[in-house]
Amino acid sequence: MSDNVQVNARTTDGAIFAADEIGGVYYPRTKVVIGADGTNDGDVSSANPLPVSGTFWQATQPVSLASVPLPTGAATEATLADVKTSVQLIDNAVSGAGFNITQLA
Repeated sequence: MSDNVQVNARTTDGAIFAADEIGGVYYPRTKVVIGADGTNDGDVSSANPLPVSGTFWQATQPVSLASVPLPTGAATEATLADVKTSVQLIDNAVSGAGFNITQLA
């Protein structure tokens, strides 16, 4: 069933407007037209795209992960290696494999 709305539903010759019914409310469907006030430079389409100006991010600019700065206090390979060593020492202590108290320092 069409969601369109007829301007004068009491007659058969009333203009029909496109609409989308969502939850009992009709939302008008519209087409975007390009042009300055008082002009019509055509409907927006793939052949006549909406003009955009300003600075924006472009996917064509490659971003290297190495160029992204780490947040303050972020783990690095060096700090993770220190953590790994500490965990190995704890594991050795729990398993009783060659652990002595001087290794905690």
